[in-house]
Amino acid sequence: MKRSIITISYVLITLKVCAQVPVEVLVGHEQIQHEFFFFKDLDKKQKLNLFSMARLAVDYEDESLNSSFISSQVTYNLTPRWGISAGANYAEQDIAPLAALSYTYINEKGDFFVNIFPMVFVQQKPDYELFGMAFYAPQLNEKWSFFSQLFFGTNVNHQFNRHQFSYQQLRAGLGLKDWFQFGLGLDQNMIGSGEEYMYSNNIGLFIRKEL
Repeated sequence: MKRSIITISYVLITLKVCAQVPVEVLVGHEQIQHEFFFFKDLDKKQKLNLFSMARLAVDYEDESLNSSFISSQVTYNLTPRWGISAGANYAEQDIAPLAALSYTYINEKGDFFVNIFPMVFVQQKPDYELFGMAFYAPQLNEKWSFFSQLFFGTNVNHQFNRHQFSYQQLRAGLGLKDWFQFGLGLDQNMIGSGEEYMYSNNIGLFIRKEL
């Protein structure tokens, strides 16, 4: 698949500040998907951090729909809410350098988190993308918490006159202490525009664990 078909999950998905390795598997009705994340602060002041993510999707019936994706970025935090990032995406033997702004909001309880990333893929004809994420995980009692996260994004061409893809990735379920999270997952992809428009979704169960 082309890079534009891949869901680009460029984001920190947990609220801690130490090194984290969340791993997630979604078993859907069309595909099985695996995602692996790594986030680590590179300095004591938490001004500089590294984010890396790998994603693999395997279609049950059509091998041409299988996809793999790796993304790595370094972010420098100018303020607690604003930062700048640089890195690269690798998909289907295609490397695309990227640059982005980062906006972050965390509430006082630390159970609601939002990231928004306006980004540009640095190439001869650059693509532009607006990516966002919302994460909400309030504690229900000493043992259980509610867990939810939403990824969303829209990508357009260098002339801003052609929609290339949009996507939403929703997870909702429960968390058992800090052991793991599980629940329902939905991925939607809208690709192309006009007569070339394609729509797909994948619905299933997910389980997530921080290693």
